[in-house]
Amino acid sequence: MPRAAPLLGCLMLVTGVVGASTPEAWSDYDKEVIAKCLAASHLRDAHPGGQRIDFADSVGISALFIVGHYPQPQLNNQRGRELCLFDKRSRTATVSDADAAVR
Repeated sequence: MPRAAPLLGCLMLVTGVVGASTPEAWSDYDKEVIAKCLAASHLRDAHPGGQRIDFADSVGISALFIVGHYPQPQLNNQRGRELCLFDKRSRTATVSDADAAVR
């Protein structure tokens, strides 16, 4: 019976991985990334500016462009772009200005 424990652990791991890659799980993850990136954004009327980009699991980051309008009066409602990095481990989003990244 001592061999059953490692086998059971492996089965639980495989089941968890398979379960995490269902279309529903990916959809939920996408919604979480978008919601947290929009909440972190400094832009008004912010929305995703493309599809989520997933880096390797060893990096643990997903990226998403956010587009909207600068709220500062001196910028006259100018359109802006931010790059959001979502940390898969901490489930947090950080944004930075990305206007220069795409012209």
